Amino acid sequence: MSTNDIIYDALTRHQVFLQRYAKGREREASLFVRNVLESSIRLLDLDLTDIPISSMDRLTQDLMDVGVSRYGNYSDSFIEEMTEFVEYEVDFNYRLLQDNVRANIRRPTTAQAVGTTLTKIMQLEPRKGYTNRDSLRTFGYRKSYQIAQIVRDGYLFGDSTDQVTERIMALTGTQQRQASTLARTITNHVAISARNMVITAAQLSPSSLMGSMTWGLIRPPDGLLTAREGERRSETLLPTRNGLDGNLWRFRRRH
Repeated sequence: MSTNDIIYDALTRHQVFLQRYAKGREREASLFVRNVLESSIRLLDLDLTDIPISSMDRLTQDLMDVGVSRYGNYSDSFIEEMTEFVEYEVDFNYRLLQDNVRANIRRPTTAQAVGTTLTKIMQLEPRKGYTNRDSLRTFGYRKSYQIAQIVRDGYLFGDSTDQVTERIMALTGTQQRQASTLARTITNHVAISARNMVITAAQLSPSSLMGSMTWGLIRPPDGLLTAREGERRSETLLPTRNGLDGNLWRFRRRH
C-alpha cells in the first residue's frame, strides 16, 4: 500500500469519528435549546392579561437575563469542549503525517492550535464574520430576544398566558435545528482548521491529501458500525455528500 493510500485510508476512517462527534454536539445543542424554552415558560407563572406594563417590562427583562446567562454558560462549556477537541485533532493529524510522510514536521503547540483555530473568523453571514465564541453568544442573544418579544407581543394583544406559552413552544423545532446546525458548523470548522494547520506546518498542500470531497459512513448489511469497528473496517467507508449515522460518543471516552 502506498503512503497516499495509507493516509487516505486513515483519514477516511477518522472521518467516521468526526461525523459521530459532530452529531453528538448537535444533539446536545438541541436538548439545551429545549431546556431554555421550558425554563422561560416557567417564568410565566402569572396572568399576562392582568398585570401592569411595569411588571411586563420586568418580566421581559428577566426572560432576557435568564436566556443570555444560560446561553453564555453553554457557550463557555462548548468552547472548553472545542479546546480539548482541537488538541486531539492536532495530535491525530501530526501523528498521521509523522508516521507516513518523510518531512521535517513541527507539531503546533497547544497555544498555537487553540489560538489559531478558535479565534479564526467564520463567515456565517454575508459580509459578516464571527469567532466561535461570538457566534454562540450572538445566537443566544437573538433567541432570548425572540422569546421575550413573543411575550411582549402577547401582552400587547391581550393574549392569555396559555396562548403565549404555545407560541414559545412552537419555536422549539426551528431553534433546535438552528442550534444543531451552528454546533455542527463550529465542530467541522475546528476539525478542518486543525488538520490544515498541521498539514501547512509540514509544508504540504491540504488538497493533495484530502481532495475536495466530503465524507460519510456507508452502513454495512449487518447494521451500524461502532466507533471501533469503523476504525478497523475501512473497506465499508466510502465518500458521500452528506453521510451522518447519528451515533456518537465524546472523543475522550472513545480514545
